[in-house]
Amino acid sequence: YRYYDTAEKEVLFPFGHGLSYTTFEYRDLQLSARAIDENEELTASVNITNTGKREGQEVVQLYVRDLEGSVFRPKQELKGFVKVRLAPGEARAVTFALDRRAFAFWDSERHDWQVEAGHFEVRVGASSRDIRLRETVEVTREDVYVPDVPKREMLGGYYDLTEENTFSRDGFAALYGRPLPENLADKRGQYTLNTLLGDMHGSPVAWLLRTVIWKFANSRIKDDPDSPMAREIVNFLKYMPLRMMVMFSSDIRLEMLEGLLLMINGKLLKGIRKLWRGLRTNRRV
Repeated sequence: YRYYDTAEKEVLFPFGHGLSYTTFEYRDLQLSARAIDENEELTASVNITNTGKREGQEVVQLYVRDLEGSVFRPKQELKGFVKVRLAPGEARAVTFALDRRAFAFWDSERHDWQVEAGHFEVRVGASSRDIRLRETVEVTREDVYVPDVPKREMLGGYYDLTEENTFSRDGFAALYGRPLPENLADKRGQYTLNTLLGDMHGSPVAWLLRTVIWKFANSRIKDDPDSPMAREIVNFLKYMPLRMMVMFSSDIRLEMLEGLLLMINGKLLKGIRKLWRGLRTNRRV
């Protein structure tokens, strides 16, 4: 929803959207203060009334929007939700507690969550596109904090989210706050448990592993190799990291995967020993 709401893209079902056999009225959004220090907690309360003829449930959602921030942020961010069940004509007050994190963003230079002083809009509604009530609060801080942000013109693809605009590598690096690492595939000897099986090239062990898993999966579904289901399994295996094999069976343990990884990286004997230790441990368990 962050992207679609910020880019104002039309969607079939907005984030948080739901249907009901009754209707709800939102009234009297109240904030505990109009101005708070960044470390103070803000309480927001709103009255919800079932205005229909049936009992029903409503998910009341609270979003926060930074009205003055200098950093690129989504148009609004979900910070809380409460589900209420109301009888016809019944009303109830719903309360949200907003701490420092509700107004903060991640500063990649300081490696910490930071709050930029300014005005924020507290929004309450039934979905990200069905905002019923709004109130504004000012958040202050004792020290002067100026985020180190890139120039707006470097982030055209982020501020102007239209189809005509494009994302550039330089713009992404500016948003990230540091040079981007080279997007180079790992080579044999550099593979980790997080490496995708489809990216493990040049290793007979990896090829054999993929083949065995594929044959096992194909025998389970007994499907046509060209069917959509079979193709989906092939793609799943291609983009599956090695560590996910522990999900296949309770008999597969981390030490066994580490042994396979050593073998895939060319350390055959060392990998076989570790794999054997893992198998023996598994049998004792």
